[in-house]
Amino acid sequence: MEHPRVRLATTYHSSVAVEHDEVTGRPGSHQATRANIVEAVKRGIALKVAVLHAGDQARAERARAEQQAVG
Repeated sequence: MEHPRVRLATTYHSSVAVEHDEVTGRPGSHQATRANIVEAVKRGIALKVAVLHAGDQARAERARAEQQAVG
């Protein structure tokens, strides 16, 4: 993570943990994903986050807004 050219990409399915975890099929994945996003932002690592709406535009918009607030 300390290399100057490190770049990360991830998907973010919902700002609601249970919804995110349902999409990934992995309990706790929301907490881990969000914590890693926050850490990357804190370290100044280039990060691309894809917000997938899976047919629920309102949920996707809430997730996008949350990610913009994180940075």
